[in-house]
Amino acid sequence: MAPLSSVDADLLDRIARLETNISHMSVALERNTEMLETLNNVLQQARGAKWALMLIASIAGFLGFKIGAVLEFMAGLPK
Repeated sequence: MAPLSSVDADLLDRIARLETNISHMSVALERNTEMLETLNNVLQQARGAKWALMLIASIAGFLGFKIGAVLEFMAGLPK
C-alpha cells in the first residue's frame, strides 16, 4: 500500500470531521423529535380543556350580564 499524500490525508480528516458532525446532528434531531412528541401529547390532552374553558367563560359572561342588569334595576338608574 502506498503512503498517503497530504491531499489524501486532508480528505480523510475532512471526512472524519463530517461524520462526527453528522453524528452530533443525528443526536440533536432525535432529542428534538422526542420533545416534539411530548409537546404534541400535551396539546392533545389540552384539546378537551379548551372546550371546557369556553363553556365556563360563556357561562361567566352570561351571569355577569344578568348580574349587571339586576344591579342596574335595583339601583334605580335610568335605562
